[in-house]
Amino acid sequence: MTIICAMHEPGVGTWIGSDQRVTAGNVIVSDCTPKWALVDGGAIAVSGSNAVRTTVFDRSSEINVCWSASELRKWLMSIWEDLGVPAKIEDGEAAYFRGGTILASPHRILPLCSAFGASTVPDRALYAAGSGCDFAEGAAFTMRSAGLTDARTIMLAAIRAAVHGNTGCGGEPFVHLLAE
Repeated sequence: MTIICAMHEPGVGTWIGSDQRVTAGNVIVSDCTPKWALVDGGAIAVSGSNAVRTTVFDRSSEINVCWSASELRKWLMSIWEDLGVPAKIEDGEAAYFRGGTILASPHRILPLCSAFGASTVPDRALYAAGSGCDFAEGAAFTMRSAGLTDARTIMLAAIRAAVHGNTGCGGEPFVHLLAE
């Protein structure tokens, strides 16, 4: 379980961040690594399976931050297949995997949900994925509603809210600016 998030601030760049906790089921494996890696002038963040996160980071030299959602989806699907992890299929739903992905560049955020559906993230909005995403998004919304605008401050508070509110999240925030 985890929290990964990103926020684009026009004229500044895109912030990428995560907590530090790595879990395997209900067991805490470590509290020391970010859930994102710098790649090709951008970053990729992964929530969910530690094996997938590790493999994504090991193969990060293959990533192009200009990929479309379908190109990123195809690449991620190949990782799941290489690991022998089958998609989960429930009646009436699309096949999905447990986890989310954020591909970020200084100018955009491309998130893919666990069913690999892409969404558009407006400027100055926090996008979060992982077990702590509701806490993070709630904290960001509250801060924006109170008139706070500093993206780094909002990102740090959002991750800390997830760590405080969800036992699957832990450690201190790791944040990084992909400057424009």
